[in-house]
Amino acid sequence: MLNDAAEGSSLHFVDTSEDLATHEMQGAAYLATREGFEMWEMYLSLSAVDRAYTLWEHPSAVWLLRQARPGQPQVLIERKPER
Repeated sequence: MLNDAAEGSSLHFVDTSEDLATHEMQGAAYLATREGFEMWEMYLSLSAVDRAYTLWEHPSAVWLLRQARPGQPQVLIERKPER
């Protein structure tokens, strides 16, 4: 899901649960109904643990279905048109 949200950037997320984290994901999530489905509306950003600045922030909400549907995407990302 995070790699989908970071598409078009130089970020790539991997699981390194055995290592100390060098970055942290932050954000807010709201439960909402959209097109008849319960979804999490998430606003995400990424920061270095030892520095107080944002390295990456998704420009709009990332939508995640609360209950996955077989054969259907679970993550919906609205892309803003490039100028």
